[in-house]
Amino acid sequence: MYAPPMIRLSGVRKAYHLRRSKFAQPEELVAVNDLSLDVGEGETLGLFGESRCGKSTAVSIMLGLLRPDVGDVEIPGQKIGAMPMGDRVKLVQPVFQNPNASLNPVKRIHSLVAQPLRLHGGENIANEVKHMLDLVGLPSRLADAYPAELSDGQRQRAVIARALILNSRVLICDEPTLALDVSVQAQVINLLLTLEKELGLTMVFVSHDLGELSNIWPIVSPLCI
Repeated sequence: MYAPPMIRLSGVRKAYHLRRSKFAQPEELVAVNDLSLDVGEGETLGLFGESRCGKSTAVSIMLGLLRPDVGDVEIPGQKIGAMPMGDRVKLVQPVFQNPNASLNPVKRIHSLVAQPLRLHGGENIANEVKHMLDLVGLPSRLADAYPAELSDGQRQRAVIARALILNSRVLICDEPTLALDVSVQAQVINLLLTLEKELGLTMVFVSHDLGELSNIWPIVSPLCI
């Protein structure tokens, strides 16, 4: 039986219209043009491109945060624009590049990781949070800490835990190691790849560093935009 890919983009185009000055005619800035890709279940796709080449726009489209001007986005086999928001966020979650901006600084880690479960009617929340923190390698003593009390690497682990707490099947990782020290970057990449294997995740890994993608070349299928 045919199984549709977990992520499919077909002929996606997105442009912005900008004015250089108040009286100038709008100019079209094409961020993504005729982008097509398939990512099968359990696969990781590396999306490579230089800064300001449209990677973040492509990520927003895959997450359903932006609608393309032209083309279709399906996850998996359903047009993302027709999916109820609750279904979409349970299926697909982002891991953004800056964990400091992703975590509310006045909330404790256990509360931040539990938030999606509380919003979507989860059960056994305390146990689920403890399990997820263990899964991403965060000591239980940090559950009561505030984000500022964690290192950047630990904060990104908390972000990953929150992204997976709803048993999401797809992770869209938008340069998840960009804000981390070089010594920590490999740890986070190894964590993501371990989770991919253990949980059967489908991932899109966005980077402007082809060397970073080459570190996971046996798993990543690269696509340059």
